[in-house]
Amino acid sequence: MRVLIFPVLTTLFTTQAATVIFRSDEPQYRADYNVDATDPNNPQLFVQLELLNYDISNWTNTDGGEGVMMGIGLGTQVWGQSDLIICNYTQNASLTVEKFNCFDYHVLEDGTVMLDDQQDIQSVFNPYPFENRTVTLTVTSTNSSTNETIVTEVNQTKADFIVSFVRNLQTNDSMDTQLSRGVIDSYWVYGPIFANQINVSQQASVPGHFGGSQLDLSEPQQPVTSTPNSGSGNLLYSSCFALIGMLIMLSMQI
Repeated sequence: MRVLIFPVLTTLFTTQAATVIFRSDEPQYRADYNVDATDPNNPQLFVQLELLNYDISNWTNTDGGEGVMMGIGLGTQVWGQSDLIICNYTQNASLTVEKFNCFDYHVLEDGTVMLDDQQDIQSVFNPYPFENRTVTLTVTSTNSSTNETIVTEVNQTKADFIVSFVRNLQTNDSMDTQLSRGVIDSYWVYGPIFANQINVSQQASVPGHFGGSQLDLSEPQQPVTSTPNSGSGNLLYSSCFALIGMLIMLSMQI
């Protein structure tokens, strides 16, 4: 089980989270999630999306035009006629400032993605700072003329993207899937943003960028492994650092 920390207004909510592994190959894509039933008449779904070891070596534009899209579908494993939440990150000049935005969409039967008139994503958080790092890879090739083995080192820039949001199980929006406690079908999608443009429907047809899954919203929650790119998740983080950081910030303001 993981711990999610959501700073909602002036209240700090800490929830035990289940984990679903969407994609175990690099970049790894996963979600931590839980249902807060503090108000039994209005339970809320907490979701934290994590795209790890994502290659940003080709990011050269520093005006915010490049980035990454992370999406999760609710209520079905099929792209058409679905409820979709998309979180977009676009870079800034220093590649250090979080600029996530999450929006509520629905997908038509023909695969067209439409923005909902009623937006039901209540809160968006960036619980962990953006961090990019250089990874050196060793690439081995063979010269076809001499049979000589050639070893080349290639530097790649990798980054982790983490964003959290809150959505009511019941939104009273005809464009949304109304959720209930129990196991629900889901899907995941991600892809690059170039020149502030992304074709979300196109990413759903790119191998390795889309897949079906399930979320267990019942109690107790158990981790669920996604298909087709299944795997066991062993990338853990400590929420203690986030809590300590927020406490330090609060003490500085006093």
